[in-house]
Amino acid sequence: MNSEAFGQIAEIENSIIDRLRPLLKDFNVEAYPDNPDSYDLKHNKGAVLVSLKSKNRINDSESFCGYKESFCYFNVFILCRHLRAKDAHQGIYDALEIAEHALDDWQPELIESCENFEFIQGGFISRGENIFIYGALFKILVRG
Repeated sequence: MNSEAFGQIAEIENSIIDRLRPLLKDFNVEAYPDNPDSYDLKHNKGAVLVSLKSKNRINDSESFCGYKESFCYFNVFILCRHLRAKDAHQGIYDALEIAEHALDDWQPELIESCENFEFIQGGFISRGENIFIYGALFKILVRG
């Protein structure tokens, strides 16, 4: 087993956060909380939460380099108090477009065992209590 494979998921998750944080300055960009039931949106504009959704092995055989290949699917959840931009701050529409453009066809520079991200789908999960929640799903090919 390749020891480089350990920690890949956390490394990819951190790379996504690092990629989005400077582009979504109005939002608190962080990993999905360990205890989502107790999560409280404290940031006055919104938050972007990143997490692994699933990992699927492509096949049981090893690739030509001796690594097994998998698709990792990552969720990017955008929580926002406004749909549209307001008072010179980004709304959820702005945030979702920025996130999709920033990650679609992007390859984390420091992770050699990954291919480019691909946007799969997105949609509103919830629209209530003055908070809109949009989820975007991305996949990336990982060798390890």
